[in-house]
Amino acid sequence: MTRRRKSPRRSRKKKSGVGRFIEGMGVLVLLLVVLTFGISIAARFLPGEGKAGAVESQIQASNVAPEPSDLSLEGGRPVVVVENGCGTPGLAREFSEEVRELDVIDYLDADRYDYEHTVIVANEAHQDEARAVLRQLTARYNVGRIDLSQEPSLLAPVKVILGRDLAEVWARRTSETR
Repeated sequence: MTRRRKSPRRSRKKKSGVGRFIEGMGVLVLLLVVLTFGISIAARFLPGEGKAGAVESQIQASNVAPEPSDLSLEGGRPVVVVENGCGTPGLAREFSEEVRELDVIDYLDADRYDYEHTVIVANEAHQDEARAVLRQLTARYNVGRIDLSQEPSLLAPVKVILGRDLAEVWARRTSETR
C-alpha cells in the first residue's frame, strides 16, 4: 500500500503589527464616516424639540399671507425642488432656469397634473424658507400658497408644485414676448 501524500496547505501569511494597525485604522475611519453620515441624516429629518403630538400624514392647507420683508435668508437662497403639477410640457425646467432667487436642485413631474394653484410644500421647520418662496412667487407671478406638511421632504426642505395658475401666467408672458 502506498501512502497518499497530503497536498501542501497554503499557508496564510501572518500580518505584521504595522499591517494589522493600518487595517484597524481603516476600519475605524470607515466606521466614523458611516456614523457621522447617519447622524447628519437623522438630524435633518427627525422632528425638532418641542413638537409634541403624532406626525400627521396629511397636508394641512394654510394660506399664509406674504410678509413684506427681504427675500433672502440668513443661509442664502431657499433650496427647492420644482414639480410640474399642471402638465404643461417643460414648465418645471423653464421655471427652474428663470428663477435665480431660488436654489433649484431638481425639477420633475408631480404625482398628478390637476393642480389648479401653485403650491409651496414645507414642514414647520422650514416655514421661513416657504414664506420666502411665496413672497418671490407672489411678487413675480401673483401666484402661490403654502401647504404645511409634517412629513419631511427627502430632496429639499421646500417643494414648489406648479399649478395651472402659473401655467396661464407663463403662457401670457411667452406670447407677449413673441
